Amino acid sequence: MPAASAFAARVVTSTRADLHAALTAAVAAFGGTLHGGAAESVAEMLDSVSEPELVVPFVQRRLAAHEPVYGFGHRVYRTDDPRFRYMRRVARELAEASGQTKAHRVLEAFVEAMRPRARHGLAPNVDLYTGFLYSVLGLPSDLAAALFALGRAPGWVAHVSEQAHSNVLIRPDLEYVGPSLRPYQPPPDRGDGPEGSSPAGRLASRREPALSPEAPTGIEPV
Repeated sequence: MPAASAFAARVVTSTRADLHAALTAAVAAFGGTLHGGAAESVAEMLDSVSEPELVVPFVQRRLAAHEPVYGFGHRVYRTDDPRFRYMRRVARELAEASGQTKAHRVLEAFVEAMRPRARHGLAPNVDLYTGFLYSVLGLPSDLAAALFALGRAPGWVAHVSEQAHSNVLIRPDLEYVGPSLRPYQPPPDRGDGPEGSSPAGRLASRREPALSPEAPTGIEPV
């Protein structure tokens, strides 16, 4: 199963758009906070917690508010992200070499605070350590997604090449789940209120403001 960004590139390629269009779609999908943009969110999250002791209350507040704790969980991996163990070792070594052990303790405090949630699929993922490493290296958090995308670009190009070589237009299957068949009603008969409450009535009121002094004179917010 390709990542959302790779899939976006394939969908665009399947329309016979060029490489630039496909990579633009991939970058757009990658920038979302549920994809590559999570690395930026992780860096900002880690910067907002100054002490390891403050991590547990921070996590509890986020979960109580049904807000995400970035750097945990994966759509495919229901256990630890296989890249996690290698990134964790590098993060520890880099933190020790750069004298940023306190920041590393904050990071590990997040891992411990979220450990009870691991059985629910919220295990650490690669974004947690990617965001931390960028922060330790002194890179601005708003560059995190862009730098992460550089490593993804060769894979996107490979997906585009493969799709173009054996192309089939990708059109997702959709199932309509809205209201069932309803009888047709002419516009004047729609709505239960006065003339101005139906779309047709509102349109007529705007076209003939002189007939109704209280009719709206501007475009109503939708």
